[in-house]
Amino acid sequence: MRNIDIVRQAFAAFEQRDPELLIAIASPDVVFEPVTAQIAAGGEAYRGHDGLRRYLEDVARVWQELRPSPDTFYERDGGIVVATGRVYAWGAGRVVDAPAGWLWRIEGGLLVYGRIFETAAGALAAAGIEDATQAGASPASDELVQPTSVTPTNLPEPKDDRGGAGGLPRAYPTPDTRG
Repeated sequence: MRNIDIVRQAFAAFEQRDPELLIAIASPDVVFEPVTAQIAAGGEAYRGHDGLRRYLEDVARVWQELRPSPDTFYERDGGIVVATGRVYAWGAGRVVDAPAGWLWRIEGGLLVYGRIFETAAGALAAAGIEDATQAGASPASDELVQPTSVTPTNLPEPKDDRGGAGGLPRAYPTPDTRG
């Protein structure tokens, strides 16, 4: 299965709030940093399979509806996949209809790291894609874009011992809590 397909499955699992589907495609030591963590988890990343279950429980508690809607995907060397699009949510006294970017790292066919950005540009920049139009992307398309001349920056390095994904250094700025 291609990395892009794994990420698409993750989006389906999030939208369906299906912990078993999510865990089936995630490493036991996955690290996930969604915006919801700022609201429901004291800003701490969700770690491991139990963390992903807790994330979905927090989503159910905080959001009556939370629907990620990626429309463009970028696949990079090193297992990096960036998706850009919008997120729709309501609950906790908030209504969100906003742009978003998702950055994922896949190793051995499993998600090992995920981060949600409040802008597509934030996710693209973290992956070393400064100008999406330069990489051949078109907005609101459901296409896979494979930029060839950029290198991901500021991403946690894969661990050779497979024991370190839970201990990845924080490599990105903390998002604000707008949604």
